[in-house]
Amino acid sequence: MPKYKFAESPQGSSTDIKAKGIWQNGVWRVEMSRLLNTGNPDDVVFRLGERVLGGIAIFDQTSDQDHVISEVLTFKFCLQIPCNT
Repeated sequence: MPKYKFAESPQGSSTDIKAKGIWQNGVWRVEMSRLLNTGNPDDVVFRLGERVLGGIAIFDQTSDQDHVISEVLTFKFCLQIPCNT
């Protein structure tokens, strides 16, 4: 019996983040996108110029031992670089 079953039409928080990763020259590169405010009560609301602490977990087709969790990261979103706030 498979451990996970893909939803035909996923909804809610399971659709918040879109991600794409590639393995190249011995390094993973992952790009993610998400709305600043998803409207879901279990998601943080990102506001321009404010800092939010968090982390990222990358799973290799499992929720068991085949994953990596980042150190604590600081997220800050700005309209321009450098961010002057």
